[in-house]
Amino acid sequence: MLITSRILQMSKTLLLCFILLLASALRLTQLDAYAPYIDEKFTYMTTQGVCVGGANQQDVFNKNTFTPTEYWKTKKIGDYLESNARCDIGTHIVYVFMLKVWTSVIGINDFSMRLPSVIFAILTILLLYIFVKENFKSEKLALLSAFILSIEPLHIALSMQARSYSLSIFLTLLATYLFFKIINTSHYKPFLGKSYFILHTSYIFLYTLVFSASLLNHYMNGVVFLGHGLYVLFFVRDWSKWLKLGFAALVAGFCLFAWLTWGGGQWTFEFLVEKNRVLAETAKLGTMPGVTDLATIKNLAKFMYKIVLDLFLTTNGLYQVLFNFSSLYLALRSILSLSILSVSIGLLISVLKKREQIPSLQKKIYLFFIFIVIFPQLFLVYDAIKNGHTGNITQRYSAFAMPYLAILVATLLLAFEHQKRFVKYIFTGLLLVQGFFVIQTLKDILTDQAPKYTTRYGEPRIKNPYKTAADKIISTYQIGDTVIYPSYGVNVFTPVNKDADKISILDAQYTNVFLPKTADYVQRIEKNEPNKIIIKNKDRKIEIFDFQGDKYRY
Repeated sequence: MLITSRILQMSKTLLLCFILLLASALRLTQLDAYAPYIDEKFTYMTTQGVCVGGANQQDVFNKNTFTPTEYWKTKKIGDYLESNARCDIGTHIVYVFMLKVWTSVIGINDFSMRLPSVIFAILTILLLYIFVKENFKSEKLALLSAFILSIEPLHIALSMQARSYSLSIFLTLLATYLFFKIINTSHYKPFLGKSYFILHTSYIFLYTLVFSASLLNHYMNGVVFLGHGLYVLFFVRDWSKWLKLGFAALVAGFCLFAWLTWGGGQWTFEFLVEKNRVLAETAKLGTMPGVTDLATIKNLAKFMYKIVLDLFLTTNGLYQVLFNFSSLYLALRSILSLSILSVSIGLLISVLKKREQIPSLQKKIYLFFIFIVIFPQLFLVYDAIKNGHTGNITQRYSAFAMPYLAILVATLLLAFEHQKRFVKYIFTGLLLVQGFFVIQTLKDILTDQAPKYTTRYGEPRIKNPYKTAADKIISTYQIGDTVIYPSYGVNVFTPVNKDADKISILDAQYTNVFLPKTADYVQRIEKNEPNKIIIKNKDRKIEIFDFQGDKYRY
């Protein structure tokens, strides 16, 4: 019996290791194959204390020529705060400072900048397994939840980006793990003595720390802690825990208030007003159809059903083919997707009918999950109606809900074990076919052909053009040369951008990120050259890179 138990445990451990290895492979494959998109480029700048647009580099760019040494002059704490405020409205700050330390040791390239996101993604999957195993007492549910998150398309896409979303998901799940540790710890027992006090105090301290870091990392993470608050309000009657959790909320709230008042978040609300003005004007002009449209009922319904259907792995991609019978393939996939949706709803009803079999604690946890999933979607609708555009409706703003969605999907999948045999066979067949489509989606992500996940329009990006240009400058530059950068400020927002007529220093800034910090290369920006980086002197002229408009300016 003991031997059998050990074999079973070993097999479960091996299965968990396989899931983590699969998750790692999916995220590390092609990690540096494609150029950073605009938000990632912001990360590259803020981690080095550089303001996009040069607000804290006027002494560098407000003259005829400049050098990498001047670009890389020592930055003070104020530079990091200002660059974060101007690029990212004061969010991602924990990630930015973590990545600053990381790059100081590892260096700056696409792989090193994106690798921390992969690491936090793997840690999230492992933590999800632990969380489910402890709170639901089910190894099977824990493994299935971890597997679902490991192949979740959005989670894979976000964990391959130099952005803070992967860290936010990890921090909020860790906070939830600590929250339930605190909630489920029994009342003080004298015989436990000092060890109990130390254990419980450590949970509170860690929860306070993670709570504060989560809010500072992204303001939308506050939804998770709103869920914690509602859980306490409705289900917790231990007043000592109210006080301790209230203290944690007070500390985290003060940290956020201080950040918004005196730190890098002080321009947050001004920026949001300007951002929404630009997006609303863009929606009126119709220059970004399908991305930023007017917030009509029809458009809201279209945008929201795209997000809601893709929240669940079993209906992922359904919006792309729903009622699309233009080809036999799409017609069959529409029928398949509707079938899976119908069976999923049937399974949900089955679970609800048997809710008396679910332990009371787990029922409460499931209600918490449902709130975390639903509330962000309602907020996105409210935000769109309030500001008059759909530009902020994106699934990544509720990415912190993915671990809980994985548990909900896993719960439904396990529910069909108790169905009649013919239902099992039908649903298993449907899931296998849906699995094929999910694999296709993952393939599109890894080949940079999934617009929803890779921020492009189905056309794969090339390798980082700024790194390519920098490498060529390093190998080509000779004394007496001048590196000439283009000035290109045209984009979809140009018609409503107040500063569109100014010289753009962006190509120079992004390229200098990859140049040696002590180099004395003479550089300047040519207002009348929109596309090409050139090295020239009186005897030669070498083209380093041609951006071809916005083709390679992702």
